[in-house]
Amino acid sequence: MLVSANAFAQAPNPPLLPKPTVTKDDPQVYNVTRNGLEMNVQYRGPRECALAFLQQAREEGWNKEEQAEQAAKVPPGGYLLGYWSRSTAALASAEHFTITVEAADGHPIVRWQSPVSKPEQLRLGTSILYTEVVTVHLPVPLADGDRVLVEESTVKKRFVFVIRL
Repeated sequence: MLVSANAFAQAPNPPLLPKPTVTKDDPQVYNVTRNGLEMNVQYRGPRECALAFLQQAREEGWNKEEQAEQAAKVPPGGYLLGYWSRSTAALASAEHFTITVEAADGHPIVRWQSPVSKPEQLRLGTSILYTEVVTVHLPVPLADGDRVLVEESTVKKRFVFVIRL
């Protein structure tokens, strides 16, 4: 069967995903959902953790025992920091958020959910925002193309971030 070139030209194009944009806080984390200030994610890998650790050890004058004790607390894959602000303490509570880190091939690396949370108040002029900051310990370093999925259960939103190293 012969198909004319016009038949291909008239076929509908598949929907395109939005082009990821770099977040304002971390050039390694690209925001796919373009949510502005609604949700932010930062990644500090093992190399950045080691440099920050050495700087703090120098500044505070830690001895070898203190250095070994503090080094044991650093996870092998580094940290993922998630933070958000909402209009009420109930909406900002980390109990309503689930953070899943996936490898580029879709396999889950870690899943985080908090059973208890107490958001902090932040006064901006006459309004009050409630903010929450969470730290996710990573068992392995993230690679280029890994994804961070944040699900907010109260409003059924899902935020997607892509790691670019």
